[in-house]
Amino acid sequence: MDEIRIQRVIFLRHGVARHNIRDPVTGETPDIYNPEFFDADLVEQGTAQVRSVKRRLTNGGILTNIELVLISPLTRCLQTAQLIFDYFVPPSLSSPSMSPPPMVCLQDVREAYGMHYPDKRRDKSMLRAQFPSVHFDVDTTMTEKDEKWSINSRETVGCVVKRIHNVLEWIVQRHEATIFVVTHGVWIECLLNAYVPVILKDGSRVNNCDCYAADIVSGKDGGGTYTFVRMQNVVKI
Repeated sequence: MDEIRIQRVIFLRHGVARHNIRDPVTGETPDIYNPEFFDADLVEQGTAQVRSVKRRLTNGGILTNIELVLISPLTRCLQTAQLIFDYFVPPSLSSPSMSPPPMVCLQDVREAYGMHYPDKRRDKSMLRAQFPSVHFDVDTTMTEKDEKWSINSRETVGCVVKRIHNVLEWIVQRHEATIFVVTHGVWIECLLNAYVPVILKDGSRVNNCDCYAADIVSGKDGGGTYTFVRMQNVVKI
């Protein structure tokens, strides 16, 4: 490849949502096959987590450099992104009018879909009304109804990895140098296990509001198009 380019990408799991809360008496996890947990929202604990992450990333100077935000179409991720980036004002600036970076919803950033009701999304028109600062039309595969989710089958890890690769290829064709992705635990685990398995080699999981930064390396092919090469310099932040 004639030309190599590096983009910095931050991957954040959403805050704690209703389906992440264990029963205080039995310690059991909620029944995610119950329609009651359809597209579960953040709970108060999750909102507090997200605000804490925002403070940490702001103090570390990370948010000031974000040029584009990619978000899963599930409500808990959209709420997380909204809490972090809507009305965001870097501490170095006195003006309260700075706009957040563009926020784009991509279906390939969503959790593994099927059977689990927290992973079934709301109608596109409902999401658009609830999150007017997010662009929902960049992803032309996103239909009004959730046609990806099925009550009878669950997406495999291999299929999730294919979606992740699609996202990485989408990212390397963008001009932005620093991109923020708000997604899910299984999605980030599949990403790390596929491309940098040493990060989770001890079997550890990606918890709510865990955040990883990575260099995404791409190169131009013979036709002059950037293609994904590898992830490197992955750190938990």
